[in-house]
Amino acid sequence: MRSVLCGIFSFCLAACLLAAGLVVDAAPFTTRALSQANSDFDRSPYLPDTLVELAVATRDFTVDPYWQGEQAASQSLAEKVVAAAEISSAGGSQKAGRWIGVQLPPAGAGSALERMYALAEQDASYGLDRDAMSHLVDCNTLINRAFVVFGALLVVGVGAAVALRRDERLLGAGLVGGPLLLLGCMALCGIWAAVDFYGFFSFFHSMLFPQGNWTFSAQSLLICMLPQGFWVGMGAIWLLVTSAACIVCLLSGRRLRK
Repeated sequence: MRSVLCGIFSFCLAACLLAAGLVVDAAPFTTRALSQANSDFDRSPYLPDTLVELAVATRDFTVDPYWQGEQAASQSLAEKVVAAAEISSAGGSQKAGRWIGVQLPPAGAGSALERMYALAEQDASYGLDRDAMSHLVDCNTLINRAFVVFGALLVVGVGAAVALRRDERLLGAGLVGGPLLLLGCMALCGIWAAVDFYGFFSFFHSMLFPQGNWTFSAQSLLICMLPQGFWVGMGAIWLLVTSAACIVCLLSGRRLRK
């Protein structure tokens, strides 16, 4: 029975260590820093500062729970996109020339969401279209469900650890086993991503989003905000945070097993 508890603790620990990297990746400051370093400012018709702010707003829509409902969250994001469009297209803006011939829907032309869709229909680089918004909603559902699962595993893992508190050998084994398994899996994923990042990215997206609404043109607003370099940075941060946490657990486990 205690060996089973050790296995449960080890598995839950591995899941929580994986979640630690996700929590840091999901933080607003991570999105801001990676957007400032990687967003495609040259290709986008938006001013650099506004593109970074839109990346953070997109992060909020993708990660934060929709406390007031999906429609309200969608309208909030659309309002930020439309406001950024007005700033970037204004006379004197260094990006004003990119907006020549683009019809900016006036304030009375429907809701902010309808105005954003009208921009996107002219060119995907000017607004988030329906496919992009649908994908972001799917991401939000996936992320928030994952946090619920990770939270449940944290509770179970703590319970198993408490039950094993008098058996330092088994507790130490759990602290070593889970991180070792996770590090092995992460190493394989890291090698795959280093050799073929697009193949790695495509595989997991096709597994997580079988509906297929996750591919967008390189000129689209979504990709300009969050290009490949952004996701490489996300992966690196996740790897570093989780690896550091794994090493701490491994050292602690080895000490307990002695």
